[in-house]
Amino acid sequence: NPLTVLVNALKAAFQPTPAPPSASGSPMAMPATFAGKAAECSGFLLRINLFIQMQPQMFPSENAK
Repeated sequence: NPLTVLVNALKAAFQPTPAPPSASGSPMAMPATFAGKAAECSGFLLRINLFIQMQPQMFPSENAK
């Protein structure tokens, strides 16, 4: 039936396409807990910032960061 074929084609055209895989979803371990040593502070902050940038789906808002 041509009408059925047309209806099915229209349904398929309006189906949402799946989101592409996230390139930022690469596995990255969470940095170790900060021990409070001043000498380690800048390195810890760098690792935390990199983790947040590599895992944006975990931090949907500024408050989540």
